[in-house]
Amino acid sequence: MFAPHLYKTIYIAICLILIIVTMMGYASYPSGLLTRTPKPNITKAVMILSLFIVFFGLRPNDNDPKLYMADTSGYANYYNKIQDGFILVEDFRLSDSDGDLDKPKDFLFFDLMSSMAVADFPVEAFFLVIAALYLIPKMLLIRKWFGYNALLASLFVITTFGFYSGGINGIRNAVGSSLFALSMAYIVTEKFNWKSFCIGIVICYLAYNFHNSIIISLVALAGAYFVIRTTNSAIVVWIFAIVLALSFGNAIALFGAQFFDDDRATKYIEAGMDNEVMTGFAYTGFRWDFLLYSAMPILMGWYVTVKKGIKDKVYQILLNTYILANSVWVIFIYAAYNNRFAAISWALYSYVLLYPLVRYKIWGPQQSFFTGLILLGQLAFAYLF
Repeated sequence: MFAPHLYKTIYIAICLILIIVTMMGYASYPSGLLTRTPKPNITKAVMILSLFIVFFGLRPNDNDPKLYMADTSGYANYYNKIQDGFILVEDFRLSDSDGDLDKPKDFLFFDLMSSMAVADFPVEAFFLVIAALYLIPKMLLIRKWFGYNALLASLFVITTFGFYSGGINGIRNAVGSSLFALSMAYIVTEKFNWKSFCIGIVICYLAYNFHNSIIISLVALAGAYFVIRTTNSAIVVWIFAIVLALSFGNAIALFGAQFFDDDRATKYIEAGMDNEVMTGFAYTGFRWDFLLYSAMPILMGWYVTVKKGIKDKVYQILLNTYILANSVWVIFIYAAYNNRFAAISWALYSYVLLYPLVRYKIWGPQQSFFTGLILLGQLAFAYLF
């Protein structure tokens, strides 16, 4: 559609226009709650997210010498090699029909890639399907949790730091995380429902087998559901993770990586300790910028649940799941590509921020104004980093 180097600029411009147009027409109820539709209506949200399905799905996948879309080029290369008669096996190794045919991790992703390549679909069709798998779960989640404020919810989603990179580069992680977020809408309900719970578990299974790193989110959800019940307790875990990371660096991360059935975590940590590897990164060391960004929903959550004393089972579990998953990223903060660990928790970022804004009177008549500032702040971070 556009040259690779223009893509992020165009994305920022689209988001900025949507925010300005929407917030100019936004008003507040006297109660301070943001304006909502008389009944659930996600038409505009579907239109916006469908636009990004096309935007991400039809992106260029070659002729990118400066690697603005490095992972896209890599996936396209493997896809083309499969079409040339190779078979994708574990850890991206390629072999002919006499090679090792062990089922790879993240097998749903690789099976989809292999099936479409063997069926001779163009690589553009594959990326379009991946973009749909990334964004359709977000549409469904918005319908379940934010149907009355769907337009606003879609703006929160598309301006979240990591939304763009999830559509362009970290596509396996992005689809898995998007599916996991949707599963929470079925699992975490005010009143327990077996049918809804089982649907959520099936979606969790799909998410995990699209990208195994979702185990972090699953453990965080279990911890929030059964163990960590208060905001203060979750924040203590998060602060403890920061202290451990500052005190022990990669040592604690290498210890924690032993508990993953995947050697990618160890490889990223070891790469993070390699000065030659890390010279290719614009930002290295302890990521205070990412930590500050990650803290925003946590501060909001503390203000809502502790300071304001608002009790909401769904929001509390959602908030604590985010905090616990983000704590795992903090442990791996020195690793190379540590933003990929952060992206696991950031998949919940927009929902954690928006949930109390559309349900509770927090800032009175100024709620729309502050919500607009939050949106612009998210977009500014996405632009700067």
